[in-house]
Amino acid sequence: QTMLVLQKLHLLTTAFWTVDMLWSFLLGYYRESVLEMRPAIVAMRYLRTWFPLDLLLVSTDWSIIAIDRSWHSQAGFFPLILSGRLARLLRLIRFMTLARAARFCSCVGQLERRITSEDVRSLVGIVKLLLGVMVMTHLMACAWYAIGTCALSIGEPTWVASLNKREGSVDRELTVTYYYSTALHWSFTQFTPGSMEVVPCNSLERVFAVCTLLLG
Repeated sequence: QTMLVLQKLHLLTTAFWTVDMLWSFLLGYYRESVLEMRPAIVAMRYLRTWFPLDLLLVSTDWSIIAIDRSWHSQAGFFPLILSGRLARLLRLIRFMTLARAARFCSCVGQLERRITSEDVRSLVGIVKLLLGVMVMTHLMACAWYAIGTCALSIGEPTWVASLNKREGSVDRELTVTYYYSTALHWSFTQFTPGSMEVVPCNSLERVFAVCTLLLG
C-alpha cells in the first residue's frame, strides 16, 4: 500500500512538471524592467534556456514510470532492460531533478528583487530559512533511513531493526511512512536541543550521527 501511494505521488509530480513545461511556453518574463509577453519571443527564450533540461527530466520520469509498471506486470520489453544499463542510466539522470531547485531559487530571487516592502522582505527571509531547514532535515532523514536499511540487509544491528523489535509486532507491522517520520524526528533532534529514543546501533550510523552534529 505504501509503494502504491509513492507511485501515485510520483505520477502526480511528473504530471505537474509536464504541465509546467508546457505552461512555460506562455509564461512572460521581465527584460530591462519591461514585462515581455509576446508568445513567440517567450517561447524562443524558454527553448534556449530551461527547455532542454526540462524535456530531459520529464522524459526520464515518464520512462521510469513506464518501466516500473511493465516490471510489475512482468510483461513486455521493459522488464528485460530494467536490469540493464538503460534503467541505471535513467535513474542516474533522475538525480538531475535537483536542478529544478536551482530554477525555483532563481524564480524566488527574481520575485524577491521586486519586493519593496521591508516587512514582506523579512517575511520572505523567514520562510526561506524555514524551507531550508525543512529540506536539510528531509535529506538527513532519507540518508539516516537508507543507512539503517542497507546495514540491515547485511545482518548488522541497526536503528531500524531496534525500532522494529521495540515497537513492531505480529499484529502491527511498521510501515515505511512510520520509519520515515521516525527518521525525520531524529533528524530534527540533531539541529535542536530535543532528544528521542532512536540511537546509532553500528559504526556507520555512529559516524553519520557525528557528522550530522558537526554540520548542525
